[in-house]
Amino acid sequence: MSYLPGRFIPVFWLFLEEFLFNLAVLIWVYRHSSEFDVIHLQGRSGYLVPYFIKSKKIACTSHGLLLNEYQAGRKFGFRLASFLHYHFTKSFEKQGISKSYLIAVSESLKTDISNLFELQKPTEVINNGVELSENETVIPNSMDLLFVGRIEYAKGIFDLLEAMQKVSATTQLKIAGDGSAREELIQHLKKDATLNSRVSYLGAQDKDQIKRLIDQSFALVLPSYRETQGIVILEANSQGKPALASNIDGINEILHHGENGLLFEAGNPESIAAMINNLINQPKKAVEMGQKGKEMVKSKFSWEKIANQTLSFYHQQILAL
Repeated sequence: MSYLPGRFIPVFWLFLEEFLFNLAVLIWVYRHSSEFDVIHLQGRSGYLVPYFIKSKKIACTSHGLLLNEYQAGRKFGFRLASFLHYHFTKSFEKQGISKSYLIAVSESLKTDISNLFELQKPTEVINNGVELSENETVIPNSMDLLFVGRIEYAKGIFDLLEAMQKVSATTQLKIAGDGSAREELIQHLKKDATLNSRVSYLGAQDKDQIKRLIDQSFALVLPSYRETQGIVILEANSQGKPALASNIDGINEILHHGENGLLFEAGNPESIAAMINNLINQPKKAVEMGQKGKEMVKSKFSWEKIANQTLSFYHQQILAL
């Protein structure tokens, strides 16, 4: 499915890219809707569908709320593109949520939705799933850390860089991802020779490369200010690796301190560094946490389990009408 790329339009790029994609989705669904028993939208991908297509068979999985994303970004400064995106898009998001049979990917997101919107139907919580790794866990010789995610201030990436100054000098950090703060990250590393020698920025990586990077790492670090679930934690656990992450709603539903990883205070480099040092000083305990995480993912977050929960939701909530 092709669409006009709005990302090349200055200032309005964030809104236009999403809107033009959704317009293409709407046209496709309109032409093919009669072929399906259920139309299932993911996040804001398809937010125009319930706005214009009056069907009782529309499900929507919410992966996050526009307001939460906007507010998280505002903590680090005003961006006109984000402001326009939020104010042009929020009415479409409201329609998509209020007119669909709704799934939230975490309990905390379900609570946020109920606080913001008046819903006529109950919201079901069905987590994101992950692909299970059948390979033996690779135990690396180093204590290297990995960050995977968008390069944004709200992801806490600069807090992590500050924390690295307080971590054992033998520990390296690899950063995989892309985002609006990419150039700031690159310049930050260039200005600090010591940090630059310990931190590698790899840019965007594909799915297979991410798996290899997780295998090569001692642990994953996710210092976000806001997450609805933190699926990269599950991906690391799936490969038998412990995670270090912010103790915030969404994350603390899947990361249990001392079991499949460690939690630290969001926005606090000292807390981040303390938990990193705690983990690297207990390598055997870290391996145990990774194995517990792998078992948890297998029992709760396999795609087979998530698919069965979703099919049950279809039959009980939508197709039973």
